[in-house]
Amino acid sequence: MDALKVLIFSAIVLIAGANVLPHATHCEYNNKIYQAGEHISKNPCMPCTCTPSGNVACAIIDCAPVMCVDAEHHKDQCCHVCPNGPNCKVGDTIIPANKDYQVDAHTTCRCSMDFSHMFGPNAHKAICTKRIT
Repeated sequence: MDALKVLIFSAIVLIAGANVLPHATHCEYNNKIYQAGEHISKNPCMPCTCTPSGNVACAIIDCAPVMCVDAEHHKDQCCHVCPNGPNCKVGDTIIPANKDYQVDAHTTCRCSMDFSHMFGPNAHKAICTKRIT
């Protein structure tokens, strides 16, 4: 997934509405029978599987914040992805991470990839320095 690694947190939960069958090799969930090991949920943010014990186990995916201004969401994935890697923006110009962008003869901008610029009104804005002559 480009140079940027996506950090994903997950938790396994057992679904209370699923019927646990004694000595089961399958699960019953929403009036449908699933074989042990079979995937139940089509939701990429909460994949569920029928366990060998007859339980339905689901992982709840929590995506890390994106490190770009041009993030895309694909219907078969839970988390947004940065197709062009980490980047930021100055005006209408997208700047790749760790690259300088010369706005004018005196102003240079660069993306800060530290976590302090990921949130709030200035999220993903380039940090610009003006050289005084």
